[in-house]
Amino acid sequence: AALLLNFGDFARFSRNERSMKIGNFLGLPVNFIVFAIITVIVTAGTVQVFGKAIMDPIEIVERIGNPWVVALGSITFIVATMGINIVANFVSPAYDIANLHPEKIDFKLGGLITSILSVMVCPWIFVSSPSAITLFVSVFGAILGPMFGIMVADYYIVKRQNVVIEDLYTMDPNGSLYFEGGWNRKAIIALVGAGIVSIGFAAMGAYGIVPNGGDWGWLIGAVLGAAFHVLLMGRSPVIVPRTAGAAA
Repeated sequence: AALLLNFGDFARFSRNERSMKIGNFLGLPVNFIVFAIITVIVTAGTVQVFGKAIMDPIEIVERIGNPWVVALGSITFIVATMGINIVANFVSPAYDIANLHPEKIDFKLGGLITSILSVMVCPWIFVSSPSAITLFVSVFGAILGPMFGIMVADYYIVKRQNVVIEDLYTMDPNGSLYFEGGWNRKAIIALVGAGIVSIGFAAMGAYGIVPNGGDWGWLIGAVLGAAFHVLLMGRSPVIVPRTAGAAA
């Protein structure tokens, strides 16, 4: 869910659309297929070697017992954890914080603030029990779902892929993205409305009220967010001026 929202933070560095598509193809379907094949092979191998299927890579490395293998496995786990968190949890908030006050906060300082905040929220509390982490992940996805739905609906349905690039980087009241004091209140209403439903559904799933409800929180939020946004924007459409630049 997070990577769907902050994909632009990485795609904007692509030289062209073709390189972006190739990167996605290699990084998503190809990478996932190779990873799945390796996982199946390794798990099947544990049945032959240890007499039972072991799916936890840490337990597999521990059972091997060779110090060099343990060291290599530990380094691999550390690098993998750092890589995932940098891509999914570091770059986007660092840019967001920097954009709050670009005159004084650059990407490095935004990253430092992100690192401090990541410790202050005490993430170890959420992973202290299976139920806690399930609730956190379910609610987190339910929050991001409406955001994704609103963004997709706004670009493809409301604006019909017509965006004034210059207006993305200006606070000019005449810009097409200025709305009301810089805020699109209709989008906020759509976000809150869809979020209440999706978060409630995810929470009920985490507590067992709705079986597997947490698995559907993101999808429900995305669909409702898109529907609410199109409904609200359609009733009172925002006129997109072309004075700030050519549409792209």
